Amino acid sequence: MTEREKELEEYKDTRLKYFGLFKSLIESENECQLDKWGIQERTLPEWLMYATEEFGELSEAISEYIYRDGMPRAIIEEAIQVVTLCLKIADMIMENANMEKPEGYTKTHFPIGKLKAWLREEARKYFFLTDINIFIEVLDKIAEIEKEG
Repeated sequence: MTEREKELEEYKDTRLKYFGLFKSLIESENECQLDKWGIQERTLPEWLMYATEEFGELSEAISEYIYRDGMPRAIIEEAIQVVTLCLKIADMIMENANMEKPEGYTKTHFPIGKLKAWLREEARKYFFLTDINIFIEVLDKIAEIEKEG
């Protein structure tokens, strides 16, 4: 496959077909991050900078795959690092916004609506609107998966 063919290749959403595997990779990556960095306390803008840096590494892995015969595995590894850090941010937001057990919470239902509302109202103090929209898209996907059970 040529570089141009790789660049134009489309990927169809597989509806998180490998979510079980990814969940275990995310848990493993979380442990690796904790082993490497310990428990960290940072401001939201600092966490966003770390996430942005991880997105940059994912972009680099994709570029390496397309233009320099890089390995698809590198894309997956970087994506797992991005997801792990983004989930940590969501986890910290829930904790700091006292959202651990909001109204309507069950073990199988995450309060997506409340977190999205908080992001729209409060997070814009710290994030660009595009960053908030990315988080909201992720939350929408989580809600979709929950509905499917």
